[in-house]
Amino acid sequence: MPTEAKTEYSIFLDEALRISSEAGERAMPYFRKPLDVISKDDDSPVTIADRQTEELIRQRLSERFPDCGILGEEFGTVRGGSRMLWVVDPIDGTKSFISGMPLFSVLVALFDQEEERSVLGVLTFPAIREQYSSIAGQGAWFGERRLKTAKSKPLSRAMVYVNEGDRILAREDDLLNRLNAHCGVMRFSYDAYSYCLLAGGHVDAVVDYGLKPYDYMAAVSLVEEAGGVITDWQGKPLTLESDGKVAAASCPAVHEELLEILSVDRVAFI
Repeated sequence: MPTEAKTEYSIFLDEALRISSEAGERAMPYFRKPLDVISKDDDSPVTIADRQTEELIRQRLSERFPDCGILGEEFGTVRGGSRMLWVVDPIDGTKSFISGMPLFSVLVALFDQEEERSVLGVLTFPAIREQYSSIAGQGAWFGERRLKTAKSKPLSRAMVYVNEGDRILAREDDLLNRLNAHCGVMRFSYDAYSYCLLAGGHVDAVVDYGLKPYDYMAAVSLVEEAGGVITDWQGKPLTLESDGKVAAASCPAVHEELLEILSVDRVAFI
């Protein structure tokens, strides 16, 4: 972000940008190379790239910010009672990573546990050399370019990306039918890049499902600082205890229409 926009959180952001870039470089030698893939207890895949990347991030964050906690996908939580908690996904989109899709990312967020909100997010896409960042009260950025969500429009004219469509289809295919009927255009997508497109004004909404805090916390700050709205499907703020169902939109009006379709009163998920 430009120097003139720096704030009290800038020291955190500067380090998060640097560490995320280094982590991306650590992962890249494994990309599009033969890998042993291990299935975790929840059937999600993990590779040596995930684990080595998170180890590097944890080491760097602990060296630079020893009083902050860390919550990571692969190695759990340390110093969890700290006010400031780093939330880390070393490779968001492991399935993308192991199948050669270049839109995997390194996600680093800073969560203020006292205020219960994400105050910083860095999303680094090493294979395509893109990096997005945000900081509380100071905007969202793609490199040096400030991001702004799209102007308000009816959902019937909106471009809506649906992440994890296969998982939603397996549980409630009627939801996808309703979205398709009410949206201008509905497209299937995966992982964090959808939120970057939303923050940049390219799409109008993102629906997501089955996430963990390390999957969405960096996106929370990015979308909000770009002018958008991001909550769970009931319209509640996303916290460390949220159920993983995410509804993000360019503005309150689109978000409200989206929530009407996602209403839990009409959709019973298992």
